[in-house]
Amino acid sequence: MSDRELLELAARAVGYRTASDARNVWIADSDGTRTVRFCPLDDSGQAFALAVDLDLNVFHAANCAYAMPSEDDGSNEQRVSYAAAGGKYKATRLAIVRAAAEIGRAALAQEGS
Repeated sequence: MSDRELLELAARAVGYRTASDARNVWIADSDGTRTVRFCPLDDSGQAFALAVDLDLNVFHAANCAYAMPSEDDGSNEQRVSYAAAGGKYKATRLAIVRAAAEIGRAALAQEGS
């Protein structure tokens, strides 16, 4: 899955309307006006907000970052190694965004049902 797809699904999980261009995903007003670049993969504050808004458990063990919904049985746990992501902070942001994207994907599937 591309970064753009991850970001769009993560935004859906928290109920953001988005607009995208070739490089970025934007949080949009109800009229579609782009307001804020949405990139919790690079912005720790935005990643933290996702984790809080979605009640994600975030933890670290064995040189990996983990994120999953707090009411989850562990089946949706997202694990990212520090080495693969390029560091502890990047791994943590990626784990959070992946967990949020899974919530967004489930919401999308439910809407389609």
